[in-house]
Amino acid sequence: MNLRYQDHGAKAAMSDTSYTVSLSDGTCFEAPVGQTILAGAKTNGINLEHSCKDGRCGVCKTKLLSGQVNEVGASASLSEDEQAQGFILTCSATPGSDLAIQTENLSRLEGIETKVLPCRIDSISLLDPTVISVVLRLPLNAGFNYLPGQYVDVLGPGGVRRSYSIASTPGELAGKIELLIRYYPGGMMSEYWFSNAKINDLLRLEGPQGTFFLRDTSDTDVIFLATGTGIAPVKAMVSELVQTGEISRLRSCSVYFGCRTQSEMFFDASVWFPQGLTFLSVYSREAVADREPSYIQDQVASNKVIDPNIRVYACGSNAMISDAKKLMLERGLDENNFYSDAFLASEA
Repeated sequence: MNLRYQDHGAKAAMSDTSYTVSLSDGTCFEAPVGQTILAGAKTNGINLEHSCKDGRCGVCKTKLLSGQVNEVGASASLSEDEQAQGFILTCSATPGSDLAIQTENLSRLEGIETKVLPCRIDSISLLDPTVISVVLRLPLNAGFNYLPGQYVDVLGPGGVRRSYSIASTPGELAGKIELLIRYYPGGMMSEYWFSNAKINDLLRLEGPQGTFFLRDTSDTDVIFLATGTGIAPVKAMVSELVQTGEISRLRSCSVYFGCRTQSEMFFDASVWFPQGLTFLSVYSREAVADREPSYIQDQVASNKVIDPNIRVYACGSNAMISDAKKLMLERGLDENNFYSDAFLASEA
């Protein structure tokens, strides 16, 4: 197999040329030269795994089975060893020939349309000094549909754009969505949310976005890992399991939430999560009861037998996700059963 990157200078000029991209589930689509594989898939109504779309999170990583690609964007999340093995990022690579890649069309996203919509602030609630719950009210005829776990981009004053996971399920708030927002000193949107935002302020949002959502969970163990406001999509996904009754068909369901100290616990787990679900808060800088300071991924490795078929969903810091994935795979998890959404720092 010819699995390598090539100089894309000459090919880029051939804007009227397209190549066939074949997925491992038999799906095929035509991707124009000069357009990333991810964008080409979207144009054709094909949904591929992704999150940040700028090469930093690694969620869209896939194996190049045959063909050539041109690297046109950042690929910081790919190690040299992974590149040598033929892994690519679909958000950062364009086709240089007909391709086959080891990924599938996410059929659950069919009918989910990304839109730009006006919205108004319906409520702002302070959960602790650094975290607020914001409920946004959408137009009555918005037809805004999404999967729990997905996120939206909020376009604030001055055109500033920030991404926030949705903490509520569709229909839960009757035409509204909830976001959990953390304060970052000096952040342009943070200053707006925590100092200037008012009820009924008019904003815009673009969404839903991302591929962080529940896959088939029947008769298996499901583990959620979250740090900070990464608990937002976990809250929504667990609510979906409860609303659909799917939670009763799981072998087990666990949520591990990580922060530095008990003072950073900004929610009541007994209110957010149902009885029967195992919830454990883990503190990296404070000993609690009989537990020394640790990270959530280490707690999972200590508490759980990791078999290939467990489903692991991780959301929060990129460092946690990277370490958790490495540790879970070392313990025997099938890589295809690890799903993640990294919260990446904004420029300002």
